[in-house]
Amino acid sequence: MFLQKFYIHKFKNINKLSLEFQKIHPLNNIQFSIIIGENGTSKTTIFEYLIQSLLSTQINEENLKNSIFCFSDIDDIKKIKLIVSTYTPIDKLSVSMQEYSKRIYRTSTSVNNFSNLISRILKHIFNEGKINNILEFIGYRKDNLSLKLNSSRLKSMPRLLTKSNMFLNSIPSELLEFKKSKDYFFILSIMNQKLISYKSSLEKMTSVKINVITRIEDFIKPNLKKDKVKSHYDFVKLNLAYIILKYRILNKVLINSDNILKLNDLEKFYLGGKSRFEKDSLILEKLSIHLWNDMLLQDRFNNTISLSKLSSGEISFFLRTFDILDYAADNSLILIDEPETHLHPKWIREYIPLLNSLLKDVKCHIIIATHSPFIVSDVPKEAIIFLEKTSDGIIQTQLNEPTLGNSYNNILVDVFNVKKTNGDMVNKYIEDIKVLLSKDLFDEAINLYTKVANQNHKFQLYKILKKYIENKEDL
Repeated sequence: MFLQKFYIHKFKNINKLSLEFQKIHPLNNIQFSIIIGENGTSKTTIFEYLIQSLLSTQINEENLKNSIFCFSDIDDIKKIKLIVSTYTPIDKLSVSMQEYSKRIYRTSTSVNNFSNLISRILKHIFNEGKINNILEFIGYRKDNLSLKLNSSRLKSMPRLLTKSNMFLNSIPSELLEFKKSKDYFFILSIMNQKLISYKSSLEKMTSVKINVITRIEDFIKPNLKKDKVKSHYDFVKLNLAYIILKYRILNKVLINSDNILKLNDLEKFYLGGKSRFEKDSLILEKLSIHLWNDMLLQDRFNNTISLSKLSSGEISFFLRTFDILDYAADNSLILIDEPETHLHPKWIREYIPLLNSLLKDVKCHIIIATHSPFIVSDVPKEAIIFLEKTSDGIIQTQLNEPTLGNSYNNILVDVFNVKKTNGDMVNKYIEDIKVLLSKDLFDEAINLYTKVANQNHKFQLYKILKKYIENKEDL
């Protein structure tokens, strides 16, 4: 899916604006477009328009009278999945998104429920290390991750399982360890035998006495009516009870380690190993059952820190980036507004490569509004949508200067039209050095000279200092 062009007849301060996007050599399945322009060129307003127009229930009627959309590789605009990530301090997009909150996917800036977040993370934890890429990006090791189990949540599970859960039928058979079968009672007995064996093996391995229920019949009330045909619902409920009992047995072992389980120890401690843990986690997440309440990371100095204890900048970036990974699917249009806000230049420099590594399997179009030369230097000029203010309003103009791989200094000058790339305060230092020399305060002048970094200015000062020394020698 690719947004080729669209036309805005009238929207807020935009009048008769036509925007065209060019396809570039795709990075995997992704197409990138970068919108740039001075403040006041309506970059965010364009995103507002896209949100309101693409999600409007009237899109095929009233909206298309005033706007024209042209997409490639998709036959129905309503199939587009719209994902929005905004970093701007004054978030005008949030107003636009409120009306369509159920039909738009917005990245988070903070988290109130870490148990829910961890359940979502577990869907991706073994998926080609993509979560690890994000963690490594913000300075944490991609190995030796650990999870913290929510023991109190486990205690409430029996009450939950005695109630009818309308979502049980939504669990696909391929996720179940024990699929629907004619011999319901045989499967029940196999589950009980496995749980007893699991409890015994953990007791031998850890020397911990595990005193918990291991019979499913003692935990829930399964469908024991022999004359009744067992449904998919019955088998999902049985599998769910089996998963919860596995967790309760595991919990007794983890109590001695502050309820922490290392992911590297899954094969050793979890019944069914890593592959079964992954499928069980998907089942629990689909049923909104969240049994882990935090994730433990290690930084490059081997210090351990909880995901919930990351700095505001770290957790904000992690959440936004993870949400994009979690929400993205084929036919996604991803709008990212000013990702450079609040971020270290090192992170911005690697932002495009990170998105490429996370979404390489997704056919999507990412549109980024930015003021950052780091982002612009990572795409060819054909990907740039350059907006300019004129007497006739805002227009899209052609960018002639090459961008891909160009130096950030050149992009500031040639693309962003920043004529001076050095701060003006250096001129004040030059004048102060001249004043100090006029007072024969040479050592103080040299001290200021050492603080100047720009080579052109430094050479200019060198000539002034040299002339001062020569004049002194002639006296």
